[in-house]
Amino acid sequence: MDDKLAGIKVNLIGRKHNMLEVLDIYDRTRQGTRWLCKCECGEETVVNGYKLKNGLTKSCGCLKNKHSEETKRKISEANNKQIHFNCDYCNERSSEKRSSFNKYEKHFCSKKCYSDYVKERMDYTEMNAYKGVRKPGESKQVYHRRYVKKHPERIARLKAERYLRERNAEGSHTLEDWDKLKMKFNNKCAHCGEKKELTKDHIVPLLKGGTNYISNIQPLCRNCNSKKWAKDESDLLEGATNGSS
Repeated sequence: MDDKLAGIKVNLIGRKHNMLEVLDIYDRTRQGTRWLCKCECGEETVVNGYKLKNGLTKSCGCLKNKHSEETKRKISEANNKQIHFNCDYCNERSSEKRSSFNKYEKHFCSKKCYSDYVKERMDYTEMNAYKGVRKPGESKQVYHRRYVKKHPERIARLKAERYLRERNAEGSHTLEDWDKLKMKFNNKCAHCGEKKELTKDHIVPLLKGGTNYISNIQPLCRNCNSKKWAKDESDLLEGATNGSS
C-alpha cells in the first residue's frame, strides 16, 4: 500500500464526486485529508475530503460562476421586462421596466400627467414637500405665517423692497449692512436712545427723493419712526424742540 494512503479509512482516488474526479492525495491537515481533483472543465483543484463526500464542493468553481452568470441573466431579463399599466391620470395604456414599476405606487405615462396629477388630485399630505406642519382643513397660509414668525428680518426687508420698487428709489443695501448700522448705534434708537425694536428710517424720505443706500438709513424705534414719517431730519428735530418748550 502507498505510504501516503496509510491510516486513511476510505480511499477516494479514482472516484468521481459530481464534476470532480479524484486523482491523488494532496496532503493532510487538522481538518482532514485534502485530495487533488480534476474538474470536468479540465481545471485541477484541491478539496477537503469531507466536502467531497458531503457534496459541499461540486466543481473547481466553474459551476458557481456558471450559475452566477445564469442568475445575472435571469435578473436582467426580469428587470428589463416591460410591465403594462393604465396611467393613473389619463388612463392611457403605457409600459415601463419592472425595476421602475416596483418603486412607486402610482404610475403615469408621461411627466405632464404626473405634474397635472400633483396639481389637481394629489392630497398635500402625500407630497414630498409635506413636513407635517399643515393639518387637515388648514389653508396654505399656515406655511406663510410660520415663515413670517421665524424670519421677521427677511419679511421686513421684502416689504421694504416692494415699497422701494413702487417708489422707484435709487440704491440698495444688504441685511449685513443693516446689522452693522444697528451695532454702530448699540442697537438703540438714533433719536430717543432707548433700546427698543428698531425699524429702518430714510433720513431723506423717499417721497422727497431720498435714496435707499445705507448712508441714508438710520435705526429708529417704531414710535420715533411714526412721528417722523415723511418729514426731514430737521423737521423731526424742530418738532421735538417745540414739544419740549
